[in-house]
Amino acid sequence: MATLVTGGTGFVGSNLVKVLAEKGHDVVSLDIAPPNELVKQYLDPVSSRVEWVQADIADAVSLSNAIAGHAIDKIVHMAVYTAIQDEVERAHSRTVIDVNVVGTANLLDFARDTSIGRFIYVGSGGSYAGSAIAPTDRPIHEDYPQIPKGLYSITKYASELMTTRYGELHDFSTAVVRIGGPYGPMERPTGHRAVMGVMCEWTGKAMRGEEIQVAERARGDFTYVLDIAEGIRVVLDASHLPHPVYNNTRGVGYNVDEVVEAFQKALPSAKFVQPVLKQSRTRAAGLSRPRLDSSRIQDLGMVYKYDLVSGVKAYMKWRSEFGEIA
Repeated sequence: MATLVTGGTGFVGSNLVKVLAEKGHDVVSLDIAPPNELVKQYLDPVSSRVEWVQADIADAVSLSNAIAGHAIDKIVHMAVYTAIQDEVERAHSRTVIDVNVVGTANLLDFARDTSIGRFIYVGSGGSYAGSAIAPTDRPIHEDYPQIPKGLYSITKYASELMTTRYGELHDFSTAVVRIGGPYGPMERPTGHRAVMGVMCEWTGKAMRGEEIQVAERARGDFTYVLDIAEGIRVVLDASHLPHPVYNNTRGVGYNVDEVVEAFQKALPSAKFVQPVLKQSRTRAAGLSRPRLDSSRIQDLGMVYKYDLVSGVKAYMKWRSEFGEIA
């Protein structure tokens, strides 16, 4: 039996494929494009356990043809059109809906028709209502209200609800895993991901010796992507899931000072050109996105291995080995 991972050549997807294969899963990695050389190189140590297939998940026939004949018993659905800027939303509104909602419906139909053992939908912590202004002295629990605004977060939340309800109606196990602040290997521009995270931008500049502008958006609950992938695997493989939704982040709200300090420990030559304001030294002050409560997933056995310093060091080491990507 095999685990289907949609979006398996993407940033988080390729890391999930790596973690699953290392833990003994046979993986069918599905994406709209074939794996490029970077993906193949990154996953070469586990390539014997990975099979690549191509399909447009918004096209039910394309999807069915791609995965027909594979003995799939688990699905992790993370293929998504990431549109977080107004101009991208405006230009690709219908595509966002087709990929993010219709694609999810097609995969849920497949799960229903083939008696899938478990279906995991990978959601986004960014869809919590008022995340930019929510209280920052305590983590955000899974039951915190969601009132998403942009098409990306609207379609992600709709897919969460669809996943849970399909499982209830058609009697298969489902869970939503909300991730937030991922950074690390394999983040790079793709056809469905044009905007890079601040950690990708900063590590690139630091390693090129360029000056880094300290920005408000550098604050948040940053989690190394291999930890994110392991958290998804923990939920996928759990014998029992007592909750329908699991936050999956380290659960630490790093402020600007702490991010700068981590970079300077990883690469002392990193050049930050704006002084970090003293008022940012309180962890709760001015966080652009609050930390998430990850106690549920930790109760399942998840252990986060990378703190910010070790994560930034590991990321820079990977970038030095794999070359310039962004």
